[in-house]
Amino acid sequence: MFKKVVEFLRPPSFPDEEKTRLARILYTIQIALVAAALLAAFSSFRLDQSSAVKGLLSACFVIFLTIWLTQKGYLRLASWVILVATTISVTYLLFVGQGIHDISMMLLPLVVIMGSLLFNRLEFGILNVVVFSGVIFIVHAEVSGKISTDFAQYTEYTDLIFLAVEQTLIAIVTRLLARNITQSLN
Repeated sequence: MFKKVVEFLRPPSFPDEEKTRLARILYTIQIALVAAALLAAFSSFRLDQSSAVKGLLSACFVIFLTIWLTQKGYLRLASWVILVATTISVTYLLFVGQGIHDISMMLLPLVVIMGSLLFNRLEFGILNVVVFSGVIFIVHAEVSGKISTDFAQYTEYTDLIFLAVEQTLIAIVTRLLARNITQSLN
């Protein structure tokens, strides 16, 4: 039984060296996300935040699904599922938490960093649109009163300008770094 678990958590090897490299990066991300989500779920449970616990445990299920997809060789699909699911999970945590002022907001640049390691330029651009769509949704929910937070009175649509600039800078820098790292490995 333990051997099967270890085998499940080991990144697969493929005849294509680039595919194996991508699988290793993806596996590192997957294992780190599972560990972080379980730790956050435990912490949320201790703080009696049942909505956050449900969201985090659901995210763990999706991550395990992406591990299975990776083992089957569906790396692009697994990459998209894990990054979109992480974006949705973070957006959910922002929605049930303190909106754009929640500490979970710091996780969105992590999604961008992971995307820079897994995606080509077009896919990375699409991912950034998906991530920023979640930010727009949260800002709109706060401003329109759909969610009530301690800081909602300080949230305005003009905050989107600052957040768009921040997102753009993070995307450019991480994409350049990922490209340079990949080129140096070749």
